[in-house]
Amino acid sequence: MRFDLDRLPTDPVLLQKILREMAKAMELERAELQAANATVKAQNLKIEKLEHRLARLLRVQFGRSSEKMDIAQLRLMFDEVDAPEPANDDAPAAAAAAAALQSARKSGVRAPIPAHIPRQTIEHHPGPCSGSCGGAETVIGEDVTEVLVVAA
Repeated sequence: MRFDLDRLPTDPVLLQKILREMAKAMELERAELQAANATVKAQNLKIEKLEHRLARLLRVQFGRSSEKMDIAQLRLMFDEVDAPEPANDDAPAAAAAAAALQSARKSGVRAPIPAHIPRQTIEHHPGPCSGSCGGAETVIGEDVTEVLVVAA
């Protein structure tokens, strides 16, 4: 509503009506402003989360190889952006998924040689030595290694 301030009505009832209309318009504008501020705050929070994830992805992509992340973890991170905040009820499911992922990974240990393959024991003894102390030698430790020899 625009009024010419030089030509306002002099009737008090009409002035009160104009004042009430202006107050209603002002309340509507305040409500719109509060809604816009809430939207801006939510968008800023989402931007901060995305910037944090981007920085983390850049560290993963260009960081040391020990800091690399597997594809499943990256998918989980991107699903978090699209999904609403999870409730605490999802914690056991996430722990079970992490345990399944850990068990699915290959272990770095080679499988033992099967028991039906014949074994041959070879012992390597140190050569004769003359100890300066004259005492008896004692066994400190023992290393056992199984080697599979393929005869061609």
